[in-house]
Amino acid sequence: MKPLRKTRKVVAADSPPSRQEASRELREFCSLASHELSNLLGVVLGELEYAKNRKAQTPERTFHLITKAAEKALSIGRNLAYFAVHPHLELESADTSQLLLDTLEIVEKEMAIHNIQVAALTESSVFGIVDPGALQQIIFNVFSVIARVLPAGGKTKVTLAKDKKVIRVNIVVDSTNLNRNLFDVLDRSALSEENLRWKSDRLKLSVAKHLARGLGGALTITSQKDISFQLTLPFDSRHPKPAPYSNRRRHRRISVSFPVVVQLDRSELVQSETRRLSVGGCLVAWPKHLRVQSPQINDSVSLKILYFDDEVIEIPLARVANLPPMAGGLGIGLEFGALSDKAKKIIGAIVKSHTS
Repeated sequence: MKPLRKTRKVVAADSPPSRQEASRELREFCSLASHELSNLLGVVLGELEYAKNRKAQTPERTFHLITKAAEKALSIGRNLAYFAVHPHLELESADTSQLLLDTLEIVEKEMAIHNIQVAALTESSVFGIVDPGALQQIIFNVFSVIARVLPAGGKTKVTLAKDKKVIRVNIVVDSTNLNRNLFDVLDRSALSEENLRWKSDRLKLSVAKHLARGLGGALTITSQKDISFQLTLPFDSRHPKPAPYSNRRRHRRISVSFPVVVQLDRSELVQSETRRLSVGGCLVAWPKHLRVQSPQINDSVSLKILYFDDEVIEIPLARVANLPPMAGGLGIGLEFGALSDKAKKIIGAIVKSHTS
């Protein structure tokens, strides 16, 4: 395919859609999601039936196909959920630069499979008013489309900086020798003559733009010399001035609510729920109405996390690392001690299902 003309400039409209347009997009997205999920589940069931009827050991290819199908189904499910709830995102003050770097750490592994380079340059401790999961999904969706239009050996550059009262995230793509013209993905008249996968790319960008608006910002796509995805987010001015980037988080964290039972040293049991979870620890809600006194920094506790039906992850030892304020009470930030191999694998899989 011929490279894009250097003089061309297109800006993807980021104004809120009309009610009729929003309804049409929702119907189209639900139709696509239903079609894709049915296909993926059909693949899984077919492969399982094939494996069940074989006398020999199940081939590695079967496990690979089932895993890939499950991962794609999870991606569609997350996009569908975010498309539905974007007006009700859980906004909070968060280190946006750190969130971006953590997300890019996940993205880089996927891009490496396609031999695509990702370079990042961000200011550190840039706090914004965001929903961390929604911001991650925007980045995932943008790079998912980039991976399909950028050939092997392609390059992208990501920057984040504060600009007056907003945070600007720029994802610049080298537009030389693209596999296909990215702006055809945004052209509905062209889509009517193309296959379903083109629609899937456009809908991923549609969800990303919905989420950007839900965060109080915008996502635009422009083309001059190179293609640029420009994301703006509200800046939280209550925090200190941004500084040069320092360190990445040790563990990826997700927002997830699981029932949890916390046992204090004095053998008191407290039933609550998780708000954040990682392989390294979790954040537990501690409502104001609890009569039990909350633990203090460096206290030791044990806990059980109910993650599926009656299945439990047991954490025999955890240390109270911090006590952040939360709406309706207090947060108990716990740092896990030694975990069993089963607990590590289950928590790791749960985190991966939300972040990749």
